[in-house]
Amino acid sequence: MSRRVAVIGASVLVVGGAAVAAFSFSGSSPASSSIDNTSATQLATLRRQSLSSQTQVDATLGYAGSSTIAAPGGTAASGIQQAKQAADQAEASLQAARATLAADERALDQGRATLAADRRKLAVDCAGDNAAPSGSGGGSGGNATAPACVTDAQAVTTDTQAVSAADDKVKADRRAVSAAQTALTDANAELN
Repeated sequence: MSRRVAVIGASVLVVGGAAVAAFSFSGSSPASSSIDNTSATQLATLRRQSLSSQTQVDATLGYAGSSTIAAPGGTAASGIQQAKQAADQAEASLQAARATLAADERALDQGRATLAADRRKLAVDCAGDNAAPSGSGGGSGGNATAPACVTDAQAVTTDTQAVSAADDKVKADRRAVSAAQTALTDANAELN
């Protein structure tokens, strides 16, 4: 009977040892599946909120969207960080340029609407006999609307100058948006 117990005991040890060996070599952690990564890794969910403090750490962030940062061998992490900061700054500049363009386009539209309204008023106030004072020596026969015609003409002149200035601003804003877009494209190219 002792021989039988010895055979069963040896079998249990062999099967148990094989199970332990199989479990040890299969490895289920992400860090053990990467040959060149000796650092422990983990995933964390992030949410956007206002910063209350900042601390510099060495880490890698992953996002739900896909993006690739390819750096030539030997590129320092600080170089990649600077390129990312340049891309972030270019994105912020583009957003600011677009916001300025939108505001100035609204101002131009408002200026054009005011000019059109003042031109219509000028046409009505200065039509026919209202265009100039009569040749009489004054009195009740004189034209009381003539000053309105002059005021309307001045308003149209002022409006025309304001629209021209607003149009120049919009053109400059469009150039700024184009330059910011080019800067962003260049900055993103540095990351790839």
